[in-house]
Amino acid sequence: MANGHAPAGWYPDPAGNTTIVRYWDGQAWTEQTQPMVSQEQLNHIGMPPVTPAPVYAPGQAIPSYAIDEPVKNRKGPALAGMILGIVSIVLCCFSWVDIIIAIVAIVLSAVGIKSTRKKMAITGIILGVVGIIAAAIMWVVLLDIINDPTKYGLSSDYFSALGY
Repeated sequence: MANGHAPAGWYPDPAGNTTIVRYWDGQAWTEQTQPMVSQEQLNHIGMPPVTPAPVYAPGQAIPSYAIDEPVKNRKGPALAGMILGIVSIVLCCFSWVDIIIAIVAIVLSAVGIKSTRKKMAITGIILGVVGIIAAAIMWVVLLDIINDPTKYGLSSDYFSALGY
């Protein structure tokens, strides 16, 4: 092997270390070694050497790499926003509290839009907006009914009979 006639490849370490194989580039032994795992590894003559991991001296700075922060898998705000959006539509004719529920649905959905449940959060925002619009329409109709009950087929004293 020292005369360079052997083909390039991984061979048992010529220094006698039986736990590693060393790469012969066809001309000389290289510094590249790898653990000897099986005889099959030795049969891969002609394979390029594996690039070894860098070795750092004590006190030498090790390079650091920026790691992207993983997306938080918080589906709670998105789910809560969507549910409250549905509730705001269902309760649109019962109380002014519906508008508050719809606003909370929009806020929670906006917080949840950064989660993995983007579609759910967008749905919550849309439902919250629809809940606010539905509540506003119901309040306009209710105030119109109170101002002129005869317009809707009710007697003019309908609300006074109810105590309003």
